[in-house]
Amino acid sequence: MFADYHVHTEFSSDSVYPMEQVLEDAIAMGMDDASQRLEQYGVQAQWDETTKQNYAQWEADGGVYKIWLEDADSLEEKMKLIKSQNLAGVAEWSLGMENAEIWNLILQYVN
Repeated sequence: MFADYHVHTEFSSDSVYPMEQVLEDAIAMGMDDASQRLEQYGVQAQWDETTKQNYAQWEADGGVYKIWLEDADSLEEKMKLIKSQNLAGVAEWSLGMENAEIWNLILQYVN
């Protein structure tokens, strides 16, 4: 659930960049790698209240790159929901892509 980072080029119906290529170019990266990517391009993520995630966008190499960050802030929103609804627990999509602080956050809510 929480280690999913995607960077992809923008697609629109009039794009000369085929959707198949957009999907092939989408990548998943760990939390620390995603933070480094933002630093590399000098981009500041902004909180999106609708998705409860940090989001950033930038232009480079002739494309528009977008990234939705599952991080401690967004994970805490999910943990609050789990607790408020008395749900049984949490599942992770891909272990090893998280950073160390995430486990401390999870333990605050599931124990």
